[in-house]
Amino acid sequence: MKALVIDGNEDHADSFAMLTKHGGHLVPKGFGAVEGISVAAGFSWITAMLEAHRSVFR
Repeated sequence: MKALVIDGNEDHADSFAMLTKHGGHLVPKGFGAVEGISVAAGFSWITAMLEAHRSVFR
């Protein structure tokens, strides 16, 4: 499975990506909304795990 991880907290993103990779999955990650959108645009992904705060999109 391909899973995209996006989180503003680098420790959370790293931990979740590490656990998902341990299961044998391809896991790119982005830190925050801007980087996450950039990573998502360059990756053909199946599943996305992200944390979004409304203040980022105002």
